[in-house]
Amino acid sequence: MSLPPATPAPFWPIAAWGVAFILIGATILVWPHRLIRLYVAMLRPMRRVFGRNLIDWEIGLLEGRVAPILVRLFGLFVVVAGGSIFFYRFNA
Repeated sequence: MSLPPATPAPFWPIAAWGVAFILIGATILVWPHRLIRLYVAMLRPMRRVFGRNLIDWEIGLLEGRVAPILVRLFGLFVVVAGGSIFFYRFNA
């Protein structure tokens, strides 16, 4: 007994997710400092929930000199992931 033939996934939803990942990654690459400040502003009220030490430690890491570089690397990873999603659909 053989399996039924696989139906290909629809193109546009997958392509849209690929483009969304590329745009999100590009935003991260362009504005790392704004996104870090936004995230720190979101973290400050969470001190009571997760504890002052943990949140202050994370904020200290985010305010360091290496944080924008790491955030940009993450943005580059997101762009590459979006490109692989998008171009996989062309080759499938």
